[in-house]
Parts: sequence; structure tokens; C-alpha cells
Amino acid sequence: MNSYLYVKVNDIPILLEGNSVFEIISSDNQKASLSSGHIEWRGSVLPIVSVREMLEMDERISVSESVGVVYRVEEKQLAFLLVDQVEYLTKLKKGDFRPLLGIPKKTAEYFDHVYCEEDKCAPMAYLLKQPIPMHHSSH
Repeated sequence: MNSYLYVKVNDIPILLEGNSVFEIISSDNQKASLSSGHIEWRGSVLPIVSVREMLEMDERISVSESVGVVYRVEEKQLAFLLVDQVEYLTKLKKGDFRPLLGIPKKTAEYFDHVYCEEDKCAPMAYLLKQPIPMHHSSH
């Protein structure tokens, strides 16, 4: 079993690989940095990646409503992922995931598997790909 952080963007449930999550930070504390497109974290400068922007959704009126997740987006690169909500940490088996087939190109760019509960495969949560394509990222 692997750990996953269950987050939401708009009403879309997304799973982040738990071993790639380093810290969850309220963006209330980071308002000044957020507008610059990067944030300083423990001596490193991290790019800010808005998952809403990645998925071409409207940005929130106030960034202070978002939560930041320090997340490994590539083998040696961390980023500050902005999501709407962090729900909980969960353990799931690889067999709980199914491939996403016949989905729009934009969605397929970031997600390729979906978590399914038992035999019902109504998407319970989308698994964010590793590494994350960074070309649509940040403010």
C-alpha cells in the first residue's frame, strides 16, 4: 500500500503521491510571495504551480483561500502546488487504480489513472502524474 494526499481543486478530487509531499502550508502566511510566482521555503526558491491554472479553471478571487503543498514535481525539483483544499492522507493499493481512457488531451496531460472503489469505477479521485508537466505552471 502507498500513501496519497487527497486534495480538491474546485470540486475535482485529486490524489498526490504521499512520498512526494514535503509540507502543507496555509497560503495566508505567504500572500506577499504568491504574487511573485515563487516562494522561499527552507532556503530554497520554489516555483508556484496553481493546479487551477494547470487545468485551465478560473483562478480564485483570493489566493488566501488556497492551500500550498510543497511537492516533488520531478526527481530533483520541488514546487509549491496551490490547491483549494487538503482533505486527508489515505493508503491505497496499486490495484485500486484504473487507467483513464478516452479523456480530453488537457486532462490526459496531468492525469492517467483514477482511483476506483471496489467494482464501481465512477472516478473517486484522479491521480496526478509524476513528473508533472511544468509548462503551464505558476502565476
